[in-house]
Amino acid sequence: MNALPSFRPATETAAPSAIGQKAMLAGLSITMWAGRKLDKKVTAEVNHAHGAKPDAARVTKSLVSKNALADILRISNAARAVHYARTLPWADSGARILSNAGFAAYADELRKLEYEFSDAVDAFVSGYADYVDAARLELNGMFREDDYPAASSIRARFRFERSIWPMPSAADFRVDMIEGEADRIRADIQRQFDAAMRTATRDVFERVQETVGHMVEKLRAFVPHSGQKGDKAEGVFRDSLVENVRDLVKLMPSLNVTGDAMLDGIAKRMETLCRFDADDLRRDKQARQDTADAAAGILADISDFLS
Repeated sequence: MNALPSFRPATETAAPSAIGQKAMLAGLSITMWAGRKLDKKVTAEVNHAHGAKPDAARVTKSLVSKNALADILRISNAARAVHYARTLPWADSGARILSNAGFAAYADELRKLEYEFSDAVDAFVSGYADYVDAARLELNGMFREDDYPAASSIRARFRFERSIWPMPSAADFRVDMIEGEADRIRADIQRQFDAAMRTATRDVFERVQETVGHMVEKLRAFVPHSGQKGDKAEGVFRDSLVENVRDLVKLMPSLNVTGDAMLDGIAKRMETLCRFDADDLRRDKQARQDTADAAAGILADISDFLS
């Protein structure tokens, strides 16, 4: 596997202290009451009735109507989408890299969603007793009072928490131990940091590959209708085909935390893919072909490094 050309050997990788001046670690934790529960009694009855093994089927019941938690779930998903779109992978801890340049937009979007989340939870809590009463009728014999948290404690089942930490640095590791051992640990920290930076940069290239690759596929598969009655276009694509590229181009400066020159160049080339709107690409065969060729050229230049 070839390394990305702008990836330097570990000994030459941008120092953690330099990255630490341009980025931070961001965490997002959202929890909510699921509103569902495994019904062990009904599960046993179903498996017994069909002569199946005790674990062959599982009956999970909805404790409240689907619409009761719909807004909270929608907002939670939107917040996670923002978090993953505007940050890069760091470690298994859940923390992700957030650049200084991208912080304002990230914080603003999540702050708005946090307010929406709180309002949606308040609305759910205020109607909680009614949802339980409705479930009593809907579930009938499957209703169990003890499946439901007390009204006084249900609010605590919902949390929306944002966290920010500084980027770690091997230079910050100072403990009283044999110097040789301390040096080894610092070297391990540096290697982990270098690996994380490579993963973060690769993540951006993979986003480019997915978004631009989709554009190539859709543009080349599109066949406009002939104009004859009853004829239909083939391989139709949505307006989002171009909008997704535009959105990624806008994000890339804040995602390029290592200052990767190739990424900067790719972002500029991707701008040319957005010269035409989706309607223009549907109508103009030459514009469609030129855009598909330019997109394919970008893919060709990065594909060897992501194989």
